[in-house]
Amino acid sequence: MHQQAPYATKPFYIGLPTMNIDKIKKQIERQQEKKKTKKLKNSAVIVSRNGIDTIASGLVNPSSNAKTGDVLQIKHVANEQSPTQTIKSKKDDIVCGDCPLKGKVCYVNPISLNASWKSTRGQAPLDEFPKVKKSVRFGEYGETVLALDFDFFKTWVSWIKSQGLRHFGYTHQWKKAATNKQQWNKYLMASIDSISAKNAGTTSAKLKDFANSLGWRTFRVIKDLSELLPDEILCVNTTHGVTCNDCGLCDGKKSPNDKRKNIAALAHGPINKIKTYLKA
Repeated sequence: MHQQAPYATKPFYIGLPTMNIDKIKKQIERQQEKKKTKKLKNSAVIVSRNGIDTIASGLVNPSSNAKTGDVLQIKHVANEQSPTQTIKSKKDDIVCGDCPLKGKVCYVNPISLNASWKSTRGQAPLDEFPKVKKSVRFGEYGETVLALDFDFFKTWVSWIKSQGLRHFGYTHQWKKAATNKQQWNKYLMASIDSISAKNAGTTSAKLKDFANSLGWRTFRVIKDLSELLPDEILCVNTTHGVTCNDCGLCDGKKSPNDKRKNIAALAHGPINKIKTYLKA
């Protein structure tokens, strides 16, 4: 029986340059990152938790907020109803807790939130924080402490700081035992206002002192400059036109040794809301 002769030539792959596996992996990662970037919309649901969707806006386009500057705007909205409908049906406690400014006095215009809510319907949550190199405003609307898991939030803030960026945020939930136990005060400011003080049977100055005694730095809304206290400075956006993106003072109390002053600001927001607040 005739035997087949052995190969007279070497296999085609002999002598070809060795493939660099690490290089190929990096190429694949770059391609995947490009695909993600192409799919990224300006607003996206970061996480959905406790009936609340946490939405980030400004992922692609710059923020139009002149006071904050170009930062990621993080809002917490009910996932079953638009923000305006949630307020009309008086179900906004799911995102605002017991904030006394809910409804007619809140400086946020809920109509402006509807577009982000609508554009993200049907989106699956990312279930990870967006690694977009912008500073972050937590709580453009809604309570961050009600919407986000504390460990998730801390990891997010750590990443923000690692990129040389800033974060800022506020909460009316600063008196809650759970809020203090988890030490949100290291990252957020305690919101103080005359309506909260009136409901508590005290003054906003004394309420500020109480928050300070619990380890918080405060952001206090005042009606007149004469109310400014020695341990407060007026928001530098008012005094110097500095944006929140360039400021960084509203990032909580980093440690017991953090001696930075509290922040005060004149009533702000839509004119009709300011008038209502000043009358309250």
